[in-house]
Amino acid sequence: MITVKKLNKMSSRVDVIFNDNCVNNPDETNPDVILLRSFDMTDYPVGDKLKAVCRLGAGVNNIPHKDYAKRGIVVFNTPGANAHAVAELTIAGMFLAARHVKDALFWTQSLPADDNLKTTVEKGKSAFSGFEISGKTLGLIGFGQIAKQTAKMALALGMKVASANRTFYTADMLEREGLSGVEFKRDFDEVFKCSDFVSLHVPFAAELKGFVNDEKLAIMKNGAVLINNARGELVDSESVKKALESGKLSAYVTDFCPKELLNVKNVIALPHLGASTAEAEDNCADMIAAQLTDFLENGNVKNSVNFPNVSAPLKKAHRLLILGNESAVPEIKAIAKSINADIVSAVHKSGTSASIADSDDEPDKSVFEKTSGVYRVIKIK
Repeated sequence: MITVKKLNKMSSRVDVIFNDNCVNNPDETNPDVILLRSFDMTDYPVGDKLKAVCRLGAGVNNIPHKDYAKRGIVVFNTPGANAHAVAELTIAGMFLAARHVKDALFWTQSLPADDNLKTTVEKGKSAFSGFEISGKTLGLIGFGQIAKQTAKMALALGMKVASANRTFYTADMLEREGLSGVEFKRDFDEVFKCSDFVSLHVPFAAELKGFVNDEKLAIMKNGAVLINNARGELVDSESVKKALESGKLSAYVTDFCPKELLNVKNVIALPHLGASTAEAEDNCADMIAAQLTDFLENGNVKNSVNFPNVSAPLKKAHRLLILGNESAVPEIKAIAKSINADIVSAVHKSGTSASIADSDDEPDKSVFEKTSGVYRVIKIK
């Protein structure tokens, strides 16, 4: 029996995974599978049965996935499932900043409900005069699924869009995706320089902490708007605060507001709403359910952040998934040979490896013993 534990509330559509062989147990202390959204697993105790951690979303900075790899625990995520939702919020952020919606709303709500209301509104509205986003340039720092969706929406609104992704896109590729209007610059500094709005769309890594700092802000247009729906740590808060005070930035829109910027003028802070739509939650649930079912039933690995993707049709009666480091090829071959198994698929990438071995013979218990290079052998069938 496979036991599953949920660490967050999530769409009920993920429940399609549950059947006679897979059950949801909120009280289980040593589950086979953990499902989560934003729960921080950094210090969370995990048992020796845990085979998979499934993140309903893209970011995995709340999961110690590198440590889990050494224990043979596969961490899955759902890239692209919430892209449309985050892109819509990015577009909304531009409107909020350009039209001073937040300040105008708060001002209007503060007015007395008296007979002079109409006159007061007409006199005061000029303080919130803004600008249109059509014809302005949106710079996308990164060009993944969310950035692409944002680009399509911005182009449809009459904006110019610039990015500088390293991946080579031909004109035909861009046209097929409805992105032929995107202009690719030499590097991200060029994007910062030319844009009226700069929106961050890169995953967080230690070397990118404080990526947007005094230096990056200095090369931006005067009065530009910075939007961060990616990760809070990408932006140096003190640098942004100084840029807002000097007028270098006209607004900072963020879905990850640090305490240093809370209630700072011209900061539009949201409570991590990026993927908080019913549609995005359903998409994530559908995607993780399909990936997890394929993993549990067939040993196939898709959209893992700590092991390479690997898959193969079942060839024989029994199947093993062998997880190890990148140099464990001899040990993996020895395991397969010991049970007369064929390695039907093997992928080695970024220091780890995932191999699928099929056999007509029932595997002996000895193959499940951990060796120096092999982190874990999982019996699938």
